[in-house]
Amino acid sequence: MPKVSAERLQKIGAGLLVGAGASPQEADTVARGCVNANLVGHDSHGVILIPSYVERIKVGHIVPGAPFQIIQESPSTTVIDGH
Repeated sequence: MPKVSAERLQKIGAGLLVGAGASPQEADTVARGCVNANLVGHDSHGVILIPSYVERIKVGHIVPGAPFQIIQESPSTTVIDGH
């Protein structure tokens, strides 16, 4: 099995997301979060999700750059409408 550095894996993941329609900034944020999840042992929330994110973008279930609205905030919670 080939070894891929975290930095390279983040660039690959971001490139896939940009190719699917995400902005470079948004793609970098998502890919970084996925790689970081893998690095701390949360593989179920890691880069394994990027292909499903790409597929969900293709079918319209995820809309890159979609606006969001904060509906309610408290000191410990926030309700966000992601449209």
